[in-house]
Amino acid sequence: MQLGQQVLPSPELLALQVRRDESVVDTLHGVKVADPYRWLEDPDSEETGAFVAAQNQLTSEVLAQCDTRQAFKDLFTQQQYVLYSQAGLQEPAQVLLDPNTLSQDGTVALKDIEFSEDGSLLAYSLSSGGSDWAWIQVMRIQPDGSTQQLPDKLVDVKFSSIAWTHDNAGFFYN
Repeated sequence: MQLGQQVLPSPELLALQVRRDESVVDTLHGVKVADPYRWLEDPDSEETGAFVAAQNQLTSEVLAQCDTRQAFKDLFTQQQYVLYSQAGLQEPAQVLLDPNTLSQDGTVALKDIEFSEDGSLLAYSLSSGGSDWAWIQVMRIQPDGSTQQLPDKLVDVKFSSIAWTHDNAGFFYN
């Protein structure tokens, strides 16, 4: 994904000016505070509607020129956030755990994660459909970044946190 791409809207949209109403001043605790854009707080006024429409047009023009727009849209509209790992700053990120792939409707959510001290194990809890009830699973992470899902699963866990022992031999949950 390329970032920092320069895009310019049309000159007409760049010339948009926002009206300032310098007459709106409040005195708060003896201090005069100007609020020249208070007129924008009225969502039903024609002037606010016109301003918002112009801003939306400007935004659409700029975003239409961005090569990365669809990638960001896909990222921001998925149901759950994805957990990534990276071997180093210059290395590419790779998906460690994607809850979006764990159910057809995308309602399985990652609730908690806790890495062992040496980073070789990840205990994480998941829930379905917004439930408070969760289950905890453990994943082994190899030095090359590959993962292995361990077969054990703790079910019927509610309002819990996870903490690994210092020797990575196990974890506590409450």
